[in-house]
Amino acid sequence: MNERAADATPFPIYLISAGVSGEVEIRMKLLIVDDEIQIREGMKDGIDWGKLGIRKVDDADGYSAWNLFQKEKHEIVLVDIRMPGMDGIELSKRIMDLQPETRIMILSGYSDFKYAQSAIKIGVVNYELKPVNADKVIHFVRQSVQILEQSNIRNQQHLQYQKLSKNNLLKSLLSGNAIPDAAIKFEEYFGFSLSDPVQCILAVSNRNIPDTPQNRWDTIAASVFEECKCAIYQGTVHDTLVIYRVDLTPKGLREYTSIWKKRLAATVNDDLLITVSHAGCAKKLPELYHQCRQLQSCRLYDTTLSILYCDDME
Repeated sequence: MNERAADATPFPIYLISAGVSGEVEIRMKLLIVDDEIQIREGMKDGIDWGKLGIRKVDDADGYSAWNLFQKEKHEIVLVDIRMPGMDGIELSKRIMDLQPETRIMILSGYSDFKYAQSAIKIGVVNYELKPVNADKVIHFVRQSVQILEQSNIRNQQHLQYQKLSKNNLLKSLLSGNAIPDAAIKFEEYFGFSLSDPVQCILAVSNRNIPDTPQNRWDTIAASVFEECKCAIYQGTVHDTLVIYRVDLTPKGLREYTSIWKKRLAATVNDDLLITVSHAGCAKKLPELYHQCRQLQSCRLYDTTLSILYCDDME
């Protein structure tokens, strides 16, 4: 039979007296789950979560916590173990299945070791018996923020390295000086082969392409062509190339290109020209890229042009 931990003083008493110092960047979201609203509110109000790196604190009971987590994807969760609706073990299991990197602390009023064993099995990183000193919660949250930030930095570095590797591969293919194993790497990176039919879509502006994440042309291209198989090459600060795998897609190439043009035009006050090559084998990328470059010279004679297709020039 489970024994309730001795002297289970309500959790808020420990939180209200806790002091936290040191500013950190606020970015994480925290979820507090308990069936007693007084405990949830005490935890929310008793600690300056912002100084620990938390930008948003939500709370819920065992009935609503899972739906709230699915919506918000909190990085850190503090959860009671015994609740009506859904207990802390089941909730933690669902959270870890959906988002394995989540940092979870279970706060239990039960000393039976089987609860701790169950928590460890599903990946819960901290299990504390009530009453819990606020300093332990503060330490856990601060440590969790640091671990998650370090993980985010590593992930960003990996993505940047991968993006640079992709760009260098495309640069070598477009120049006709393919690197060793280019065909294998190309298919691994982009999901189609150099034997597949493609068209090149080149966007060029006399203005520098904005370097903010939401305005970068390669980022916009990735959003517009998300449903397609394509490779995106960021050339100079004035141009971006989409290598579009010719295929049956929800929209045709011309519709995608038109959408991309509208999105790009807003970033450079309509100062751009998009040119589209004939279709050809991806192994002929230098030739297709050259077709786009040649069409760009038409801008010298008509500055009102916005999209030109090689197929329309014959």
